Amino acid sequence: MYFFFESLFLMGVGIIALAGLWFLVRLFRSPRRLWLPIVLGLVGLAITATPVIYTRVVETIDLGEREQMVDGELHLTLTGWDRESYEFLAYKRDIAVLQMANADVTDATLELLKGQVRLKTLDLNGTQVTDQGLATLAELKSLESLRLRGAQVTDAGLQQLFDHLPNLKQLDVRQTAVSSELIESWKAAKPGRRVLK
Repeated sequence: MYFFFESLFLMGVGIIALAGLWFLVRLFRSPRRLWLPIVLGLVGLAITATPVIYTRVVETIDLGEREQMVDGELHLTLTGWDRESYEFLAYKRDIAVLQMANADVTDATLELLKGQVRLKTLDLNGTQVTDQGLATLAELKSLESLRLRGAQVTDAGLQQLFDHLPNLKQLDVRQTAVSSELIESWKAAKPGRRVLK
């Protein structure tokens, strides 16, 4: 949804620019028909405003006690989330700790986390996350702790994650298809790493 709105915003800006150019041409050639570029400009303005307004509405969603500031960091607890959508995550860019150990969390849900530069702890226990979702998580360079108990991940997906996340220190891969050999190799490569297997 975030990328859709970003594209929509850019399209609106393009329409406004086109309408402005058209207005100038009409102004000098045929001033009687200026209403056409004006209408096009208003359409572009409406298209541009839609994602901005939506973002403002989403950002004001009251998450109550699910959202807390702890030592200056934003902690979100969505485990037990009873709503149908996680879309608002695409607009919350300052999350440090995110707990969403829910069965309805999928690889598509993780796409909403792209651009999270402060996310250090992520709980995905009991989710439908697969190796494809781990490829998305590989972009979260600040990630230090990841819980994947019961997720549908394998050695291949986890190895890709290890290759991209040197700061990862804690891992929970209980009840997964991840091999003990891979885990032991990862732990031995850097002191202080901890794993629940």
